[in-house]
Amino acid sequence: MKKTILLTLVLVLVAAGLYVQHQKAQVIPSTPPKDEASTPVVPGTYAIWQTTRATAAGQETKFFRLRPFSNELPTAFAMIDADETWTRGVMGEVSGSSILVRRYVADADAYFNLSGTLLTTLSKDEPARLVAADDKLKVEWRKTYTNRAATVSLHTADKQGQTTDIELDPAQLGITLGYAEPFLISDDGASVYLRQIFEGEGCGISGLWRYDVASGKVQKLSVVSDLNLQDYHINPTTQQLIGVGYKLVDDPEATGPSCGKPDGVRSIYLVDLKTDGQQILTQDGALVYYHVMLSDDGTQYAYQLSGNEDVWMGPVDGSQVAKDLVPGYALDWFGNTLVVDYGSVLSLYDLASGTQQKLGTDTGPDDQVDYVGHVTLKVSVK
Repeated sequence: MKKTILLTLVLVLVAAGLYVQHQKAQVIPSTPPKDEASTPVVPGTYAIWQTTRATAAGQETKFFRLRPFSNELPTAFAMIDADETWTRGVMGEVSGSSILVRRYVADADAYFNLSGTLLTTLSKDEPARLVAADDKLKVEWRKTYTNRAATVSLHTADKQGQTTDIELDPAQLGITLGYAEPFLISDDGASVYLRQIFEGEGCGISGLWRYDVASGKVQKLSVVSDLNLQDYHINPTTQQLIGVGYKLVDDPEATGPSCGKPDGVRSIYLVDLKTDGQQILTQDGALVYYHVMLSDDGTQYAYQLSGNEDVWMGPVDGSQVAKDLVPGYALDWFGNTLVVDYGSVLSLYDLASGTQQKLGTDTGPDDQVDYVGHVTLKVSVK
C-alpha cells in the first residue's frame, strides 16, 4: 500500500512539471522580490551566467540573467542543489530562448526559461538536441554504430509542425575518420550546419556541410579545406564564415602529441556561405591569429593573437585598421556588448561607450563563475 501511495505521488509531481528525474538535484526557481512576483521577464537580450559554490551537502549552482547596461540588478532565476556524489557538477547552455542544464551524473537534463519555470526534462537515453534562435527549428539526432562506423539519424521540426528526417552516412559524406553532427542552425531556421567529429587521436581539417531543411539535401562546403581553416566561426544571422587559415608542418621541438606548427602566411578570411564570396581581412607571416568572431550584422570582426591577451577589432570593409580594444578572452558578442574573461573575472564591455560591467561580483572568493551565453526574448515569459 505504501509503495502504491509513493508511486502515485511521483506521478503527480511529474505531471505538475516539478520532478526532474533525480531526487538529489532539482531545478528550483529562485524567489523573486515581491514587486516582481507577478511580473514576466520582458523582451530584450539577456546575458546569462552561473555561479557554483561548495555547501555542507555538496554544491549549489545559481543561474543569473541581466540586460547589459540597463541599470537593472542581476536576477538569480534558478538554482540547483547537488549532494557530494556529484563529482562533475552541472553546466548550463543556451538552447533557443531557454536554458539547458546538463547534469553529468543525474538521470536527466533540464530545460527552463528565463523566469525559472521548468519546461521539460531530457533523459540520457533521448536524442541530442539543438534549437535555433527564437525556437524556429528544433534538431534532434542519434548516433548508431555499424562495423565501427557511426551513422547519425537527424530529425528536424519547425514551429508549424513540419518535420524532416535524414541519415548522415559518413561514407556518403566522404568521411573516413569520425562522423558528422549538427553544431549550428541559421537564425531563419532554413539551414543546419554540420561538422566532422574525429574519433580517437589524429589531426586534420574538419569537414563542413550544410543541410537545407526545405529540400532535404546536404551540401559539402569545401571552403574549410580549400583555405586550410584551423579555426572558424559562423554567424547564424548573416551566414558568413570567418576563419583563420594557414598550413601546419611537423614540429621537431614538440615533446608530446602534436598536430604541427603554423607555417607560411596566416590569414583571416571572410566567406559568404550563401554566395561563396571571399575576402582576406588581414594576414601576416609571423602573427598567429585565433578565436575569430563576427558582429551580429557581420560588419565588424574580432580576433586574438597568440601571446597577447587583448581582443582586436575592426570593420570588415577595411575602412579602418583593427585596433587593440580590451584585455581579456572574448566569450561572446551580441549587439554592442562584448563578454570578456580577464583573469577569471567576467565583464560586459559596451563597444559604444567603453563602459565595463563585471558579472558575479556578489560571489565568494571560492565560488566559480561561468558564462553561459545570451538569450534574446521577443515576447515576455513567465
